[in-house]
Amino acid sequence: MRKNVFFLLLLFSLTGISCVREVKSQKLMLGQRADKVDIRELQNIRLQLFLTEPRILNTKGDGEIRFIMRNLDNKPVRIPEWFTWESDNILVYCQNWLPDMTNPDPEAWIPLSFDFHKPAGHITLELPPHGQVTIAKKLPFVPKLRISPGSERRYFIRGELNLKSIKLQSEPAAVAVRTF
Repeated sequence: MRKNVFFLLLLFSLTGISCVREVKSQKLMLGQRADKVDIRELQNIRLQLFLTEPRILNTKGDGEIRFIMRNLDNKPVRIPEWFTWESDNILVYCQNWLPDMTNPDPEAWIPLSFDFHKPAGHITLELPPHGQVTIAKKLPFVPKLRISPGSERRYFIRGELNLKSIKLQSEPAAVAVRTF
């Protein structure tokens, strides 16, 4: 009995060692490298990008907003340069919504800077007809705001795809930041 247990342990340990060697020799590929992606402007596609609800953020939260990109067509859309990190696919622009404003000032958009993941890997995103993808972004200034209880600060926000093959931006949307 002891010989059988010893033999099984020896067998498992040898098998485990060979598995470790095999795994170490494989390369982990999260997607294609950015310089290897075939980037051509996509033609005849119907996509929509918009900011989702809720649009009221809490200063005690992380300032996360979500955009949805939706395929409005009856045919699938294939995007070969989609970043493996969802949040890298969108750029966010912001401006203060002052009390006398009804629309954003087209000249006052401020690009929010984000740290994009390195190295930039790509996958092919395939959106089926009427399919959609959600892209979350965190507004870095929200947790740093100091707002009196019962008041709020309002901003206009718009998103734009960070892709060379598709030129698409959302309509401006209002976002309020409060202290709860």
